[in-house]
Amino acid sequence: MRELKVLSLTVAYDYTGVISLYALSSLKKLRALHLENFEDFSFLGNLRTLEILSLRGSKLNSLADELGSLKDLKMLDLTDCVVSSSFPLNFIRRLSQLEKLYLPKSNMTNDIFLVIKFLTRLTRLYLCVSSLHFPPNFEFPELEKYKIYINNNTSFNGIFGATGYLEIAEVFPYNAVSQLLGNLESLQVKRIKDECVKCLTNKTQQKVSVSTILQNLKLVRIDDCRNLKVVFQMDEVEENEDLSSIWELPTQHVRLVSLVELIIDQCPRLKSLFSLSLAQSLVLLEELHISFCDELKQIVTELEGDEEEISSAINSRTSLCFPKLTQLCVTRCDGLEYIFPMSLSPQGLQVYGCPLLTDSGVHLEAERAAVWDVRLSAFKDSFKTSKQLQLKSIEDHNLVPEAKEDGLNGVTSLELLNCKDLECLVDTTTTATKNGPTSAFTHLETLYMEKMDGLEALCKGQPPQGFLKNLKHLNLIRFPELRWIFKGSPHSFTLQSLKVVKIYECGKLKSLFSSSLIQSLVLLEQLKIECCDELETLFADPENDGEIESKHSSLPLHLPKLNTLCIKKCSKLEYVVPQNYIVKAPSLKRMKVKDCSKGIGLSAFKELLCNTNDLILKDFGDHKNLVPDLVEMEHLDGLTSLSINNWRGGECLVDISQAMMDFKYNDQSPKCFLQNLKILRVVDCGNFSKIFQMDDGIESNAHYLPNLEIVKIKDARV
Repeated sequence: MRELKVLSLTVAYDYTGVISLYALSSLKKLRALHLENFEDFSFLGNLRTLEILSLRGSKLNSLADELGSLKDLKMLDLTDCVVSSSFPLNFIRRLSQLEKLYLPKSNMTNDIFLVIKFLTRLTRLYLCVSSLHFPPNFEFPELEKYKIYINNNTSFNGIFGATGYLEIAEVFPYNAVSQLLGNLESLQVKRIKDECVKCLTNKTQQKVSVSTILQNLKLVRIDDCRNLKVVFQMDEVEENEDLSSIWELPTQHVRLVSLVELIIDQCPRLKSLFSLSLAQSLVLLEELHISFCDELKQIVTELEGDEEEISSAINSRTSLCFPKLTQLCVTRCDGLEYIFPMSLSPQGLQVYGCPLLTDSGVHLEAERAAVWDVRLSAFKDSFKTSKQLQLKSIEDHNLVPEAKEDGLNGVTSLELLNCKDLECLVDTTTTATKNGPTSAFTHLETLYMEKMDGLEALCKGQPPQGFLKNLKHLNLIRFPELRWIFKGSPHSFTLQSLKVVKIYECGKLKSLFSSSLIQSLVLLEQLKIECCDELETLFADPENDGEIESKHSSLPLHLPKLNTLCIKKCSKLEYVVPQNYIVKAPSLKRMKVKDCSKGIGLSAFKELLCNTNDLILKDFGDHKNLVPDLVEMEHLDGLTSLSINNWRGGECLVDISQAMMDFKYNDQSPKCFLQNLKILRVVDCGNFSKIFQMDDGIESNAHYLPNLEIVKIKDARV
């Protein structure tokens, strides 16, 4: 232990005791010490050999004298420490060897500036201060690495590990920070009025050239600068001219060759961001975010040369390229007419609320695209390579052919939200094309739609070739007018890949699938329906317009992979399938029926329940017993868990007398009832008096519930 050079100790947050540092006094070779969440620093001053000390998250009370004794200290880390406004900082002046200083993120008093002047070896600094405390003519020393917050202690997300990080609000103190600008990599400003540009471009005071500053920048964020008109401007500015840009100088002298991320937010008077010549230098730009810039017309514009030269430059295929751009997000820019003057392909595209955009102003192809409150026709070219597409509050009546005539066959994930005018995904009856699309959504795997007031069907007219043939997940939420999910010829397409179906709050929905379409659901695993007030049956042909089929089906409806069936709050649901149909679901393990006031005859499932392990029933009618009124005994052989809630008319679980008379296994009376059941719950069943009902005089040698382990009966008469 006496040879120990590096030590780290952390106190648990819920520890209420006191840990003494006295024992550390014997560590004569200790060079680096990390103490976290400590309160008692007695004897710390005895560790005179320390060169590195970190007290992160600790409470600094009466610590100044102890720290002032550590004359060889080269690094002091007080990040996230709790300090009072009266905490003395002058002790740091005695640490003449200090090279790295990390102070708490709470505004320091003006004493800190006097301290910094004495630290002649300082190369790294982490500091949060108010510009009101700057002494006259104060300048930060030239630092190798720094993170300084001025008038702002709420951090944005900056570039991790940036050499120079400045976050400034309200006033840009150029004189104080001028020597820091040479290695500035992350600059974030908010609520700046006039000083920002003039301080950065004032040649009479410039200690670091503007071109050097901009060449090093990796992140720029401008927030709530209400007077800003231009981000980069070419012309020189008269001395008394009002602020209209962040950097004002000829753009041929400005290059942002290191810029990775640019964020512009709430600059309502901004007209444009880049000239074409400046945009050409953005070879490393990865993310561009622009929001709430009401007067922004163009992101890239060219102000140099005459109109013919400008037009030629903009139309050149090689004039502009952001090779690293992965994310472009434009939000609520009401005046935006153009995004880029030529075609670009960011990986992610988000455009929200830009009503003036047209197809002549959008030249983008994006693998992931989110478009809200805009004209969908403006993005026809953008969807060529789209795989993930999110549309919200669009005014179009269909996606094919209005958004894309070729059928959006590359899209694998489609999310539609609050598109009140959308009537269908594909309209093959439209006259927009001669014969309609030959195929549509052939690679779509996930379809999520919510709050679509006008949607009548997924496809209007004859479905095109390959329509939804690869669809795996279907989610429909809040469709007040939807009556049929699929309407058309029953053999026109299949859902051979569908695995999960979730339907919520579709008030006029009559049924889900036709009996012919269900034959293609060979991979369906989960089916969940909730709050569909008009739903009468899960499977019926649309041609019957709601009339439930009564004809006998010679072939069973086979769902080989279905393992979960959940039906809730479907007040008119009477049959899962029309009468005389047989459903086979050999993989069904969990079934839940809740709040279906008409009561579903479970006998309609017939063989569907044969392999069910977990059965949950709630609010399912006025029947007196489960067996045999609702289901036959042999269909519950595999049941291990049964939960019944709010069974208004239920009197018993099994009526033995009827079971003995009516049901036999291989022409023999049953010898065991519910032989695999382990868990039984009966709750809020006021008339429930017996688990098994047996008439007087009838004897049975059958075993009842031989494997039952857990029983819960509540609010019943048992």
